[in-house]
Amino acid sequence: MRLARLLAWLISGAVLAGAAGGAAAADRLIDIADAGQPPVRLFVSDKGSGPALVLLHGLGSSTYAWRALLPALAQRHRVIAIDLKGHGRSDKPDDGRYAAEDHATAVARVLDRLGITRATLVGHSFGGVVAAKLTLGWG
Repeated sequence: MRLARLLAWLISGAVLAGAAGGAAAADRLIDIADAGQPPVRLFVSDKGSGPALVLLHGLGSSTYAWRALLPALAQRHRVIAIDLKGHGRSDKPDDGRYAAEDHATAVARVLDRLGITRATLVGHSFGGVVAAKLTLGWG
């Protein structure tokens, strides 16, 4: 996916973009490993249908942080909450690749695997930094 297609702006630590999306599947692990690298799987909660809305949690948190909001948001959106690498139910490899840019690349790969080309990105705390990096072309 070309991240340049995501239209976005930074608002109070969250990045928001234009939206489009289809029907969601459910909770699952998605492999985002580079060729020649050990597999890395990220946990993704994919609920609802409509415009895609991607939720990125803060440092030391997980998709659990969105548990109260996710059902309400899923009534009008395809909500994709991702456990960033090293968090929640995602893999925690000792590969030293945990910079915001690395997370942005991983999120871009998840969105690619899900066929998402446009989304609203909402990031809390460190998730806002990841969303900004993603919007600015990392990944």
